[in-house]
Amino acid sequence: MSSDVPTAKNIALGLHIDVRDLALQSLSLQKRLDELNAAHLHLISAFDTLTTTHGALVEVHKTLVSRHDRLKSRFVAHHWPFLVPVLTTIVADIPESLAGLGA
Repeated sequence: MSSDVPTAKNIALGLHIDVRDLALQSLSLQKRLDELNAAHLHLISAFDTLTTTHGALVEVHKTLVSRHDRLKSRFVAHHWPFLVPVLTTIVADIPESLAGLGA
């Protein structure tokens, strides 16, 4: 028998090595898949947290806008009558101030 011709034993040994390599690759891929699944679950949890936090921040923003509007209304109602004469004087003095600057 020629040494070029594979024997049944050599073929079986080669197949055994190939199967073992495939099994190791499969285990390695399974481990990587498990890691990716864990990372995916972590990202889902983080996204849920961000969504919840965003919802809470939207509610805080609505509250702040509402308070700002109320304070602005109270400020205008209380201070506007006193500010009108002051603002009128300031606006009236603008042309004189600009003239003094050489404009």
